[in-house]
Amino acid sequence: MKENINNLQRSTEVRKALVEKNVSENTIGTIEKALKNGLVFRRAADLAILNLPLADVQILETAVGFGTPAPEANVKTLEYTFVPDGNDDDFVGYQFFITYINRDKFSISESYPIEDSRVVYVDLDLNDIAAGTKVVYRVKTPPGDYAPVALGNPQESPVDELIEVANTALASATIKVGVVSVDTAGNP
Repeated sequence: MKENINNLQRSTEVRKALVEKNVSENTIGTIEKALKNGLVFRRAADLAILNLPLADVQILETAVGFGTPAPEANVKTLEYTFVPDGNDDDFVGYQFFITYINRDKFSISESYPIEDSRVVYVDLDLNDIAAGTKVVYRVKTPPGDYAPVALGNPQESPVDELIEVANTALASATIKVGVVSVDTAGNP
């Protein structure tokens, strides 16, 4: 399979493929510089903007692939266990929210119901989370308010409505949730 010329993560392999096909060092350097500056080559004709020697362009047409490189999957399955802080019987109808900023700078929020087992499994594509950002954990009560939460199972009751975790520190965790008692009307 041909190396994709646009795949910066495999630039060493792309360089090696081009050297093996006798592409000049000057052409290889020009292409690498263009890629690092953000150019993307969808087809061989796009290389014309670089004013490369015709002989090298003809070799490039068959030596490498073009177009957007397919991202390598980096999916991580995380297990979150919820521990209620308060009346266990009132811990019904809660939802777990994960919010993060994706690579396109959009805020993404995913929600998961907290079932009777009090365990939620989340599959996150780590490649989709913007570098240097934080992932936010929140829990919603049945009426729609955010419950106080704490990471782990500390002795004291949780007081914050969110937990921020660096995207590089994502891991399965236990989350303590402050249970909000729900007032119900009696049956007449």
